[in-house]
Amino acid sequence: MNQTEKYFNKKYDFVDKDMQKRDMYIVEKDGKYGVIDHNENIIIPLIYDDYLILHKQYIIADKDGKVGLIDFNNNIIIPFEYDGLSICNGNIIADLNGKSGFINLKNEKLTDFIYTAIQGKKGYENFFAISNGKWGIIDKNLNVIHDFIFDDLSCLDDDAILTNRNGDFLII
Repeated sequence: MNQTEKYFNKKYDFVDKDMQKRDMYIVEKDGKYGVIDHNENIIIPLIYDDYLILHKQYIIADKDGKVGLIDFNNNIIIPFEYDGLSICNGNIIADLNGKSGFINLKNEKLTDFIYTAIQGKKGYENFFAISNGKWGIIDKNLNVIHDFIFDDLSCLDDDAILTNRNGDFLII
C-alpha cells in the first residue's frame, strides 16, 4: 500500500483501489459515493447513494433511490428515473416498475418494457430475456430470434445454448 492509499483509507470510509489503472478511485464517505484522482481532485462529487459502476465512457449511479447514467464530467446522460441500468455489448438495459427493456443514450425506448428480466453476456451478442415466465433470445438489433417458449436457457459457449423446454433439453 503506497502513501496515497494510506491517506485515502484514513480520509474515506471506502476506497476502491481497482480503479488505479484509470488513475481514479471510487470513494465513499458517510454513505455517499464519488470518484477522485490520485491528487484527490474530485472527478465525480460524493453525492451518490450506492457504489458506482464505471464503464468506458459512463458511470451508472444511484441517487434518491433511482438509477441514471452520468459521464466523467458528472453530466447526466440518462436521468435518474430507473430502478436499474446495465450496459452490455453497447446496449443499455433498463429496469422500470418491475419490467425491463432497452433504451439508448438519448433515453429513448428501443423496446417496450415487457420483460421480467434481460441478461447479457460480455462478448455474446444476443440477450436472454423472460416474458410471461418463459425464456427467449433477442439479437443485438433487439429482434426476437427465438420465441419465449423455453423454461431455461444456458450459454454453453459462443455458438451453443442449452435449453430446457417442458423437461426436454436441447442445444440450439
